[in-house]
Amino acid sequence: MPKPKPDPKTKPPSQAELISGLAEVLLRPACQSIDFSYHGFRVNGRGYRAVVSAVSEGKIHLVISDKALRNNALAGFDGVDTIKFAPNFTFSAPAAEMTLVHESTHASFAVQYPGTRMSTLNNEALAYLAMTIYNRLVPPTAQDPWTDFTGLWSSALSAAKNVRRGAEIDETTMKTITDGIMSDSRVQSELIGTPTSNFDGLPK
Repeated sequence: MPKPKPDPKTKPPSQAELISGLAEVLLRPACQSIDFSYHGFRVNGRGYRAVVSAVSEGKIHLVISDKALRNNALAGFDGVDTIKFAPNFTFSAPAAEMTLVHESTHASFAVQYPGTRMSTLNNEALAYLAMTIYNRLVPPTAQDPWTDFTGLWSSALSAAKNVRRGAEIDETTMKTITDGIMSDSRVQSELIGTPTSNFDGLPK
């Protein structure tokens, strides 16, 4: 049976379309080519494949929210076992694929590193770095146009240009991204009250 394809121009995707659409993005060569680490946390194709498996096994849930998400985000991972999507989410939305990579980076830590902790600021920085690398690796016609080269995006893009495949992210690179995050009041507000990300593992 062929997998259902998301309708990119009309209603939000169905559950089956969310699952297949997420898998399609995470298994693309551009996403599978992401490969870097920071203090023992590795972001790579294996981690994204682990997310695809967790979704297919029902360990990570994909949910369309009935109300707008904070800062009008397209999606967000709850830190436990759910990626929630905005009511107006479609796969054709600007930066939709980058958003999927970003939130799946968070989810990959929950899948692969149960019982560990990371500062939420660093967690966000690694996710922004991953999505920016993804945008650089997809074909030019599929890239987000980067209409805003200031602040956080400028910092993430600057860092991504210097990350070699398999690299260990140094503190200078990390500071470039975290400084960008702290300069963006919208993202900064998401860090209030949650200074640490606890990866307690997926519910059995």
